[in-house]
Amino acid sequence: VQATLTNVNTGNLLATLPFALPEQLRDFRGTTSGKINITGIPNQMSGEADLRATNGAVAGQSFDNLETRLTFAGNLVRLETLEARFADGYLRAGGTYETDTTRFDLNIEGRNLQAAQLLRLASDGAELPVVAGTVDVNAQATGRSDDFSTFNVNFKGVGRNVTVNNNALG
Repeated sequence: VQATLTNVNTGNLLATLPFALPEQLRDFRGTTSGKINITGIPNQMSGEADLRATNGAVAGQSFDNLETRLTFAGNLVRLETLEARFADGYLRAGGTYETDTTRFDLNIEGRNLQAAQLLRLASDGAELPVVAGTVDVNAQATGRSDDFSTFNVNFKGVGRNVTVNNNALG
């Protein structure tokens, strides 16, 4: 696949990936531009993708800007950079995903994120409490995406003015 994209619908682009995305990312919308150069799909991939999406939404949450760089080597997809801007906050991520084993390793840093947005992004769609406030978070997750029992998630965070169901937390 070799393509130069200009103002492409992100959802349509993601539907072409040779692996399934987590449920929370399947409704990704935005206007995307950038370059994709990948050969050997699906098992001997080689190449890269540099993409930028603007004025979009993921997991029902609006973002201003999202930039990502992926590299591909065999069955390994490396998320070199992902940075999303949400109003006054940002979320950065990097890591790897092995398409043959579904093994992943993900590092995340977020600053000034709206607690409600973060909770929705991490949720599987279950009924959620009403949450407000802002948070800073650092997290690492490893495992196999097809087996929740393998997940190992570690995080630390700081909240400001956080409420749950209108009750102050902390």
